[in-house]
Amino acid sequence: MEVSEAVNQAQAHLKNAMEQAKMPLVKEDLMYQWDNQITALDNFLADTEVLKDKLLDRARESLRKVKKDLTDAVIAFEAKQAGEEVPDEPEPSDEEWAEAYLDQAPEMLSLVRDALEETVEDVKDLVKWEEPLAIVNGFLADSEPFQHLDHELQKIRSLVRVARRELKGKIDDVFQQWRAADLKAA
Repeated sequence: MEVSEAVNQAQAHLKNAMEQAKMPLVKEDLMYQWDNQITALDNFLADTEVLKDKLLDRARESLRKVKKDLTDAVIAFEAKQAGEEVPDEPEPSDEEWAEAYLDQAPEMLSLVRDALEETVEDVKDLVKWEEPLAIVNGFLADSEPFQHLDHELQKIRSLVRVARRELKGKIDDVFQQWRAADLKAA
């Protein structure tokens, strides 16, 4: 993806996410909209991490903030539905976040490895790979701001990005095969 395209997409994501964040989350059957928005932000942030541009960096930072607002709304709604209150605890420190992500990284590698062991030959089976990809994208999106605090986190995130690229490539291959077959049949 080119930087200019990423900047345009970032602005569109930001507009959509901000509109979603303004809406009150009041019904459980509408929560999928918040979840979908959060997933879209995770995917975009993971896809554009390697692009370097000041305007894009500012847009990505704004996307992180609105993603946090959406996530907080979902957590508050789920707690309310369960008859609980969201604990008013201080945010973990940046170092604590870095340590937590370092602890989670092996799980992300295992998740991709397990997903790739699944046989997927048709687009209807892609969910076997798309769900783990979404989780890994969320991990990469959330851990990125903390990687500079821990060299080990930087290294293992690189491994997670490589595993993600392999999984994403497999998804693209199956989709392209399906598309070619669909075009040929048309």
